[in-house]
Amino acid sequence: MDSSFIASSPEPDSQANTTESTQTATQTSTISTTIRDSIYNKESYTLEPDNESKIYIFKNGLFTRTLLPINLEKDRQIEVKYTT
Repeated sequence: MDSSFIASSPEPDSQANTTESTQTATQTSTISTTIRDSIYNKESYTLEPDNESKIYIFKNGLFTRTLLPINLEKDRQIEVKYTT
């Protein structure tokens, strides 16, 4: 049975003052730039083959991992599946 869970941050209070809104927008812009410039969000980035991984669960075939498509609005995600 496959299941997934995605948690998101709560929406800011609608009565937040302008200073807080501007500060949040600046932080979001900075985070977005950092994510866009990350090596993980480059098309050329690949995971090492599972059989060469230093991580026990991948090296021994207990789990598999797959890079999900790039979304410049958030960090790159990896799908991990249990194999047995």
